[in-house]
Amino acid sequence: MALKANRTGVLSVKAAVISALTLASIGSVLAASSSISTPPRYEFGQGVYQIKACDSWVTLNLIAGATGTYGAPAGISPLIGLSVSGLNTRTCAGIQFTLKARDINSAELPLYLAKRSAKVYSVILKVAADSSVALDTADQYRTLSYSSTTGIYTISFTNPTSTAPEVAQLTIESAVI
Repeated sequence: MALKANRTGVLSVKAAVISALTLASIGSVLAASSSISTPPRYEFGQGVYQIKACDSWVTLNLIAGATGTYGAPAGISPLIGLSVSGLNTRTCAGIQFTLKARDINSAELPLYLAKRSAKVYSVILKVAADSSVALDTADQYRTLSYSSTTGIYTISFTNPTSTAPEVAQLTIESAVI
């Protein structure tokens, strides 16, 4: 007795393989939209990034301040900091991360003002060989804190210059120290 080929079984296996590969190749980016008034639409988001230099997944979020503070217009929140969670300092030892904010046109946004009102467009976070984490240089215009409870690193700006709604994307770049 000859066996007949089961075409529907072969097709469903192919469909399952294609679906699995498609889902595996899609990156995760989560965002929430919030409409304050009818014409303008503000989007706040978070990004989940895979750091290839140290095979680690991190989440990068913006930290919005109270509306109308730090020179932001009434009803608008300033960008007062960035948070990084999920950073595996053991596998990322010897790596530095450059964090930036970009607007809807992909132009870099200034994060804060430093001495002589110089605009600063990036922050560098370094993971030393001993797995300790620090900013590239210490100054009075930004601070780094860590919560051992949540595992979140927070970079706060003492003189922020951009507003949270201006930020369309946050980027993180890695390099060996």
